[in-house]
Amino acid sequence: SGTMRLMASDKTMELLRAEKGDESGRLMTRLLDPIDRINLWLVLRTAWIFDGGADLERMKSGFVELLEHYPFLSGRMERGRLIELTNEGVPFVVDARPELTVAHLCEHRHSAEDFTEPLSIGRMQNGREPVMKVRVTEISDGWVLGVTCSHGCLDGVGFYSMVRDWSRLTSGRIFAPP
Repeated sequence: SGTMRLMASDKTMELLRAEKGDESGRLMTRLLDPIDRINLWLVLRTAWIFDGGADLERMKSGFVELLEHYPFLSGRMERGRLIELTNEGVPFVVDARPELTVAHLCEHRHSAEDFTEPLSIGRMQNGREPVMKVRVTEISDGWVLGVTCSHGCLDGVGFYSMVRDWSRLTSGRIFAPP
């Protein structure tokens, strides 16, 4: 399986990894260009609100497949200059906020930070933290998908294209690899 389950307080966290990796035994890398390195400190944080139940297993399965096409997301950065394609995994956190409803979230302003995992730029640049994190928060009548990623890894267009590709993989629709 491409997952490992860990438990912490009232959240659960799994490290999702691509099931297939480079079998050559060589450590592959993705060199960051100067613009990527300048943008490392910018963090993309987005949260989407959905009504109804979340099919977490399908979401995880789609994400594991997505990592086959975006292997750098489950790698670790080396000195802020490159990403080693180590397939160490992307944290997939599941949390519950039963006191919240879709209507409440739509009527009251909330920050994406309320539904995303923090990303420490210093730890990420030194390979001690992943470049991306995912969090699903279950609420009383729906759920919130929160995604955090370093802008140095994906710019705005790349970020939303990746989320679209994940949606397509999860729902079984046609997917054109990047």
